[in-house]
This record gives sequence, structure tokens and C-alpha cells, in this order.
Amino acid sequence: MLGLTFLIGLGLASPAAADTSLAVLGVEGSGVPAELVQQITDALRQRAAITAGIRMLPAKDLVEMKLVFGCDAELPGCMAQAGKSLGAEKLLYGSIKRAGGKVPSVLVNLYVLDVSTGSIEKSLSEKIARRDLRTDMIESIALHWWGSLIDIRTTATLTVLSDPPDASLSMDGQPVGRTPAMLNNLQPGVHTLTFALAGRLSAKRTVELRPGGTHELQVALESEAQIEKPKPRPVEPPPPSMVDTKTPVLIAKTPPKRTGPTHSGRATLIVGGCLLGAAAVLVVASAASYAHALDDEDRTAYYAPTVRTNAASANAYNAAVSDGRSSMNAVNGLTGAYIALAAGGAVALGIGIYQRLHPSKEEKIAGRHQSWYVAPTLGRDGNGATAGFKF
Repeated sequence: MLGLTFLIGLGLASPAAADTSLAVLGVEGSGVPAELVQQITDALRQRAAITAGIRMLPAKDLVEMKLVFGCDAELPGCMAQAGKSLGAEKLLYGSIKRAGGKVPSVLVNLYVLDVSTGSIEKSLSEKIARRDLRTDMIESIALHWWGSLIDIRTTATLTVLSDPPDASLSMDGQPVGRTPAMLNNLQPGVHTLTFALAGRLSAKRTVELRPGGTHELQVALESEAQIEKPKPRPVEPPPPSMVDTKTPVLIAKTPPKRTGPTHSGRATLIVGGCLLGAAAVLVVASAASYAHALDDEDRTAYYAPTVRTNAASANAYNAAVSDGRSSMNAVNGLTGAYIALAAGGAVALGIGIYQRLHPSKEEKIAGRHQSWYVAPTLGRDGNGATAGFKF
């Protein structure tokens, strides 16, 4: 889609450098819609606003700045004067104009200017098919240009503090020093930090670092003396008068779980119902095929008188005869199928009903639920227990 033909220069910022002030003047159009020019300018300014290491300055459009400073040819020295008036260290500007060729295309030229030296640091020139500059694609194309012109800072910085200080610090299992500490050139993503200090409880913290971001983490380490271990609570034996050594203790047995089928013939009834349902579907299909056969018979009777005198009637007659035979073959096949399914379904239903009415001995036993219980009793004359049986 894109063809990069020219790219030179150096980067804007390094991971250790301070934020670079940048003014995006946008592009000037020639022979292209003004709406397209504004969309490209807005997309470049959005990129500058969200890029770490770049401080975007409010700026006027390129055409207005050229008129104010008389920079008709966009000479670097003249554009540097415009950049100084904005207080910018860098300027980003360019042009877009119609390009020749069989496919309607445009030529985009972009420049990054160092205001202090008045020289072009980076530039690119791309020829793009007009159909590729749709509204939904301009943002991705601008990102491509931005990555070619601007060295985006991808590493992160993390400042780590602890209370009290001088705690040993490890990141992702590797020692990195003692607190307070400033960690530079860190890879973006999730990291785990571990703190250790004599007399304090060790602590772990998880941080997520953004590309090019500056982060700070503060941790308060708890003293080991602040956490008291719970003392075991003594268990007092019951008084002798409360211990009954004469009454036997009965333990209730849990009845066995019910196993085996509790609904005899269920599976057979389901199979029978499915077979009858399938037979009903085939009955409907057979009726539809028979209706088509009747229609074909009517068509045959219609064209029969003119078969010998009209070629078109002869062709229609032969087609009707062929369709009628196919429809009757389908009727015969479907009729045999639904008769077989209906018979099988009826047999399955009969077997299922018999199994439901005459369950086996094992099924009867599995369907029962038996249990027994024991409950304590208290009275003036003494203590005891009551037992019962349920079935």
C-alpha cells in the first residue's frame, strides 16, 4: 500500500533525555481536498499528544506561519524563525499534492526541523494511491509516518521509596540496590518488586510500566513486633458430673445411596418416541412428493395433445413425464421408510410400557429409601435415647 522512497536524519529523543517541545504545523495541500489536508494534520497532532518524551506546543497552521514570516519556499532558516516564535525545539510540517500516473495518487512530503540549528533532521517522501487515503485509514498511515520521523522512547523509569529507607530491593528476582532507588531503561510491562529489611516484614509489590512512562512506588514496611502470634486457647475438660459412662452410645448409619435406574423403561420410551417423530416427518415429505407427482401428471395431460405438432410441447411433455417418475420414486421410498420407522417406534413404545409396569426385582430395591435414627432423651428419672426406623 505504501512506498517509502526517501528517509534520512537522526532521532528526536533518547530514553534519558528530557521531553522535547514540538510544534506540529501540519501539511499544505495542492490539488487535493481541504478536508483530506485537515485530517492528516489532525492525525499527526494526535500522535504528538500521546507520545512519551514529546511535549506538543499549540501551533498555528503551516500556511498561516508561512505568510507571517514570508517563508514561501519553506526554507529551513525561515522556518526556524517561525519555530523560535513558538518556543519550540522541533517543527513538523510538510505538503501533500496531486501526483501523476494511471492510478490517481498523491505525493506526501514531511520534515522534522531542528529550530536551534535551522537544519532538517528527518524527512520522508511517499507516493500513495488516493483510494488508500480513506478516512478510516488515515490514522494508521499517520502512525506509520510518525514512526519513521520520530524515535519513540519505549523504556520506562521507576522511582522506588520505602519507609523506613535502606531496604534491599529486588526486581523480578534480581537484586537492583537499596531504597531509595531510581531505576532507568526498564522494559514496559508488569514487574514484581521485593523489599527486605531487618526487623521488618518483607513485602512484594507488582507494578505495570508504560512505554516511555515515569512512575513512582512508595511502600511502608511493617514492623515484626506489631504482629503478635495468637496464643493457643487451652481446652478445659468437662466436669466429672457431666460425663456419662453408663449409657451406651448409638451411632446412626447413613443409608446407602440409591443406585440403579429408578424409572424403568425410560430409555426405551424415548427411543420409541423419536422413531415415531421421524416417521411423522417422512409422512409429511411423502405427501409433498405425492403432490408434486400430481402436478406433473396435470402437466403431462396438458401437453399430450400437441406433442406431435409442437417441438416445445414435446420437450415440456418429456420433462413432465421425467419429473413425475422422480416424484413417484420418492413417494415409494419415503413410504417404505416411514412404515419401517413407525413399526419400530410402536414396538419400542410397547416394550417401554411393559418395563414401566413390570420393573425387575433389582429396580424395586434400588427405588426404596430406608433409614433409621437415634435421638437423646432427658427426664427427671434419668437420661436415655430413642431409636426409630423409616421405610
